[in-house]
Amino acid sequence: MALRQYAQILGIVLILLGILGLLLGDQDLLGVINIDIVEDLVHILTGGLLAYVGFGRVDAGVARSLVLVLGVVYLLVGVLGFILPTLSGLLPTVTASSTTSCTWYWVCSASW
Repeated sequence: MALRQYAQILGIVLILLGILGLLLGDQDLLGVINIDIVEDLVHILTGGLLAYVGFGRVDAGVARSLVLVLGVVYLLVGVLGFILPTLSGLLPTVTASSTTSCTWYWVCSASW
């Protein structure tokens, strides 16, 4: 898959996920993933950045660098989620299954 197409698709998905999370409030997303307002804003911000490099006229090197940096950050958060399930209080936790689901979400977002 081309870099720009990847950035377009993932950017749109993250923006929609952030908006859906804001609309749901404190409810679990699909009854599994607990997302709070900070994560929603992070999804909208990172989705916006990815959509910008995907749809905008930016240099391919800049687009590649941004996708790589965001992928590494998402992967790091996912791996740390397995080691420290609440990331020292940075991630919301309702149940063990929601923490595991959030962790898998971050890892999958990074590796997609």
